[in-house]
Amino acid sequence: MGRTRQYPVYDAENIMKKLMDAVTESYEETGEIKITAEEFSLSALKVRKLLITAGKYHSEVSDEIGRLFVEGASGLPFSYMLKVGHDGTLNKELVVNRRQESKTLAWSSIKLAFDNAIKMQGEVIERPKALGDIRGISYIYPMLYRFGIIDVPEKNAGKMQLKGGRQSKKE
Repeated sequence: MGRTRQYPVYDAENIMKKLMDAVTESYEETGEIKITAEEFSLSALKVRKLLITAGKYHSEVSDEIGRLFVEGASGLPFSYMLKVGHDGTLNKELVVNRRQESKTLAWSSIKLAFDNAIKMQGEVIERPKALGDIRGISYIYPMLYRFGIIDVPEKNAGKMQLKGGRQSKKE
């Protein structure tokens, strides 16, 4: 028999919701991220993230990140963003968020896929592996399509459900 749980009624989702609500309320009163961060002993970045998640704060960058939600070649939803280091600078990694879990793709994988896509421009790329045996290619493939770098068959474009009406090439 296992030992008894130290926190038997611990509910991380509920705790996060309460924190988000409290941070939002404080921010609406003060109108300042720094003051709110000091009040809760959080970093300004964490407060901003909580406010963006709560839909109470937005910027040009956060709006663009929100638009980066896409469905992959399999039709499963994911979003992606550049990884930010401890000092606030961007790393050469891409974080792919797949709802419950995340995956980090190295810059070299993205660059290799991009270089291969440029070499194959004008061709219809039938499937992700056509760009090469690259780690994470199933996540990179819809991004290259979304950015207009590659053309894909209609059946793949339909699975990726991109907003903005990009047209795919006929098979």
